[in-house]
Amino acid sequence: MTDLENRAMDLFVEVLALSPEQRAARLRSAGEAPEVRSRVEQLLAADREAATAEFLEPSPAWIDGIPTTLPDFGPYQRIRYLGHGGMGVVYRAFDSELGIEVALKTILPRDLGNPNVIGVFKTEPQSMARLSDLNIIRVYRVDQHDGRPYFTMELIDGTSLNRRLDEYRDDPRAAVELLVPVARAIHHAHQRGILHRDLKLANILLDRKGRPLVTDFGLAKQIGTDDESIATAADLVGVSQVFQGIFGTVQYMSPEQATPGKEVTTVSDVYGLGAVLYALLMGRPPFQAESLEATLAQVRDPNDLPDPPHRSNPRVDPDLEAICLKCLAKDPAKRYRSAEGLAKDLERWRDGKESSALKWDRPYQLWRWCKRHPWRATAIVAALLMLALVPTVVAVALLKEREAQVLGTSKLLAESAASTFDAHLRHLASAVVRESREPQLLRQLAAKEGKELQGLVERVSAFYGKAENGFIRQGERNRFASWFILDDVGRMLAHSRNADHGNLDLSWRGYFQKASTLKDIEAVCVPRIWKARTADKHYRFGIVAPVRDGKVTVGVLAATVTMDSAGEILLPQGSLQKVVLVGRWDGTPPPEPNPDIPTDIHPRGERLILLHPAFDRGDLAVPIHDEQLFEEAGPRTDDSYQDPVARSDPRFAGRWVAASAPVGDTEFVVVVQQHHDQAVQPFAILFLPLLLWEP
Repeated sequence: MTDLENRAMDLFVEVLALSPEQRAARLRSAGEAPEVRSRVEQLLAADREAATAEFLEPSPAWIDGIPTTLPDFGPYQRIRYLGHGGMGVVYRAFDSELGIEVALKTILPRDLGNPNVIGVFKTEPQSMARLSDLNIIRVYRVDQHDGRPYFTMELIDGTSLNRRLDEYRDDPRAAVELLVPVARAIHHAHQRGILHRDLKLANILLDRKGRPLVTDFGLAKQIGTDDESIATAADLVGVSQVFQGIFGTVQYMSPEQATPGKEVTTVSDVYGLGAVLYALLMGRPPFQAESLEATLAQVRDPNDLPDPPHRSNPRVDPDLEAICLKCLAKDPAKRYRSAEGLAKDLERWRDGKESSALKWDRPYQLWRWCKRHPWRATAIVAALLMLALVPTVVAVALLKEREAQVLGTSKLLAESAASTFDAHLRHLASAVVRESREPQLLRQLAAKEGKELQGLVERVSAFYGKAENGFIRQGERNRFASWFILDDVGRMLAHSRNADHGNLDLSWRGYFQKASTLKDIEAVCVPRIWKARTADKHYRFGIVAPVRDGKVTVGVLAATVTMDSAGEILLPQGSLQKVVLVGRWDGTPPPEPNPDIPTDIHPRGERLILLHPAFDRGDLAVPIHDEQLFEEAGPRTDDSYQDPVARSDPRFAGRWVAASAPVGDTEFVVVVQQHHDQAVQPFAILFLPLLLWEP
């Protein structure tokens, strides 16, 4: 507390017991500076307001060294304390320019001289200003006053979620309805490159209509950046802090967030959403011990799992419990891949449908369908009772056997297609490795002879574009779209289709990063997918090999393959089986933004359907989730597969039988799919026993 504040407080206490006339006389004769008298008058005004019906009891002039009122400045009037946390204090103020009351957040008095804290404080409005979701608090203005940074935001006339916890423990459906828009708001932030890192009950506000709003992005992080830890002696239990490399609130943070040095990603926020759901269902966070150290130990221990919610709350069914515990998996790879995936599963649970967290067996699927459609179920049961029991049992057994046969066949076809594609990739890779070992290339690359390298790469491209060279069978088109050469720091020295690419910096590209680390001279890599800058705008991948002088990598040789060319490598499309190729998107952004380099079309690392019978060209891609391709035991077989392409092409809607298989050591996956009714013919199987049965 400053000397001015000390003198003001002493004078305020002295005149508080006097009558209004005596107070005025005492202030005139006090001999204090005008600033002291002005501060005392503000405190007296706050005291008078606290005595009115607007407040139930008077508020202290200071709380934890924080003034409960601030002098008017700019357009802000009637500035009154609302609350504070580990890194900021929030006041209620009237904005005379907007004509509304706003929430004004500023830095704590104790941190005014700490540039690191000020830097972290400024990230919050910067993060929030980029977001436009209806369930995220809006920012109105970012500025500073008298050297103190502040920002104003939407004032919510309601309460935080932790004050209404009891309402949701007895009503899991209400908890789910609340969390769906919150999860989508967090997904909105993730799509714009922002991690919240402090999701908890206190940071979700409810307005008078019950609308949830996510607030407090004070510990938000830009995806792909590093943090600067801020050491503080404040206790982490129950508050948001930055402490020894740990960001967030311990009871709600993920294991990787609680472990300094571990990578924090979007699935860390998925964990935070799961912790909020757990607290709504249980009335407490997943981990809460007697001390900070004990709580951190629980969070970090991979074998210390949260208590299943149904043990303490019988209103939580197995499906909702599975969704909650999937979010809280200690292994990040076992959580939902995105907050949007969590929102969709919660909606499926709300609608009585199967979620990805807990797969239903056939009897349970039937029971849930009957629960959703009781009248239809009653009519079907009545009809089935009129049929003989034995033929029905036989038909069901035959149907399951047929489904198992089709799944087995699909798996073999997928493995065969993946093996064929892998063999072709190896065939193409052999050409790249062979050319990378040419002495002429090594000499010219070591000397960085641009013109000679340009001529060399054009000759290589022309050679492999000729069918008569023996590398490609007669009549086939050139598999390689282009060839190019990079030096040891990632600068392009030559390109077979565009000589003007010289000195283009591609060190940030995933294929250079991977190829430059290969140790074996015959090693080759097939990196992730990117989209071409050229006129065709096709998705493509590269076959990349290092050029080495002994043990030293002096450059990289790469040949690109478009999706159109890759489609000719796969098995021919049959009348029933459809062959699909899935790859993973690179999406690495360049150091300097370049509109000619499309990297933000998809989230980085997302799996994409790149080849599909519905695509005419290689310039289309549709996202697909890992859960549709793999399960814990390995590649997936699924007799209820839903083709993601059906969202844009109704020909592929409905139920499919599908099997997936990885392509060698690449990130490609082959999917072979066949429409369920065509493959299994359920109606023929169901009626066959009736035709054969003799009563």
